[in-house]
Amino acid sequence: MFAKASFSDIKVSPADKNLLYAGSLPPDNAVGIIRVPESPTTGFHRSTDGGTTWTRTLDGDCTDIEVHPTDFTRLLAGLGKSTGDNATNDVYRSTDGGLNWTKLIGPWVSSNAAGRIEIAIAPSAPDGVVRYYACGPTVYHDAHLGNL
Repeated sequence: MFAKASFSDIKVSPADKNLLYAGSLPPDNAVGIIRVPESPTTGFHRSTDGGTTWTRTLDGDCTDIEVHPTDFTRLLAGLGKSTGDNATNDVYRSTDGGLNWTKLIGPWVSSNAAGRIEIAIAPSAPDGVVRYYACGPTVYHDAHLGNL
């Protein structure tokens, strides 16, 4: 499944070692990221059996995954090409462990910024206003996208 893809992120549930999330992207979108050999199936993937099998639930180049510090079913995923334009860079939210996703509309949409999406959430305020998104050379502070 991950032939010729690179992993951008892997998360393991603190409550269940068999529940895993992985972000993958093609090798040309990866800088300093673990590479695996062959044609990529990229996006957000989840496994409920410790990585034996995987299901892709979000298609695209997944550059980052951030999980709520106390609820592993609530997460954000960044998608987009590091060499792409703002049209390819998006942030998605899931409240059911990555089974379903909602695209978030944020300031990066109109920024004309190019670059990989990175997400940071303050563990002290995961549902509050302390979330940051980096897209290209710009870091955005988000105070209006609602709870994670």
